[in-house]
Amino acid sequence: MCVKKYVALFAATAGILGVIFWYGNTQKKPQKVETTVIRAQTVSSTVLCSGKVEDAKSYDVDSQVPLVAGSVFVEEGDYVKKGDILMTVDREATVEALMKKYLGNGKETQLVQAMAGVMDASELMDYLKNPEQKISAELALPETIAAPASGIVRVVQAQTQGLSGGGSPLFVVASSQQLRVRLAVSETAISDIQVGQTASITGTGFKNSVYTGSVIKIADSATQRLNGVSYETVVEVLLDVDQPGRDLKPGLSASATITTGNRNNVLTVPYRSIRTDDDGREFVFRCVDNKAVKTFVSLGEETEEGYMVSEGIADGDVVILTPELVEDGMEVRAIPLENGEGEEVESDAQ
Repeated sequence: MCVKKYVALFAATAGILGVIFWYGNTQKKPQKVETTVIRAQTVSSTVLCSGKVEDAKSYDVDSQVPLVAGSVFVEEGDYVKKGDILMTVDREATVEALMKKYLGNGKETQLVQAMAGVMDASELMDYLKNPEQKISAELALPETIAAPASGIVRVVQAQTQGLSGGGSPLFVVASSQQLRVRLAVSETAISDIQVGQTASITGTGFKNSVYTGSVIKIADSATQRLNGVSYETVVEVLLDVDQPGRDLKPGLSASATITTGNRNNVLTVPYRSIRTDDDGREFVFRCVDNKAVKTFVSLGEETEEGYMVSEGIADGDVVILTPELVEDGMEVRAIPLENGEGEEVESDAQ
């Protein structure tokens, strides 16, 4: 009799446990969702443009007439003082090279133009008629070329084996270590640019550095620039670079992000949280008391991370970043995006 009672008690207990197990498995577990807390912040309006790094102040060292160098005493990167000799002129080789280039092929007029200001045209023509006066042409040429200012030699184009100068610089001397970036700003954005605005400067040639600078000049007129297969209208803008490092060199390409304004107390929702219904209305899901609440929003300007919101969201609201996983009213378990551990927490948002 006792055995039957135990068997009946065991059967009843098993039945109750089975019902509990079945009921528990038929209940939906809260959907795990990634969330973020929306906080008011300051948002910057920016303009992105590109250009080249250049010296803030430099001197082109040239001569009116092309020259053959006797000796070149400097290399790129050398420091020179004002008056230092950069090169000597091989005057005999220069005259011979000029004669070879211009005489006997109908270019005598070009030779006169090349020597203008160095040798009187009538003297030069006399020389052409009487080559024995070659010494006069040689004496008209400079013996040396000197640095016009103290600074760093950026470019050396003087040659000992041929003519150089006479239109293109023999040397370029930068008188300071201050650098600038010359930018081309699209006509669609130039109205937002003002002198004094700050900028961040990056480039592949100095990929490990980010420099700051400020707008110091805006060109008075626009120009046309080839962009792919079409032309675009741009305006040149100059930036002064703050404390340039050794990796920032003249001639490198650079990108600049100019800050044109700041807005305070702006609410922004991430791209991935936004959905659109069949009527074209944007909405997000807020996490309120561990439930997904469909909330229509009014979106404003686009930012790097999402859209500004003017209506529908308040500071401190918890927004679901995986809206594809939920429906309005569904129970959820929030996993804040900011939490590197992925620890589950309950939302107290109302």
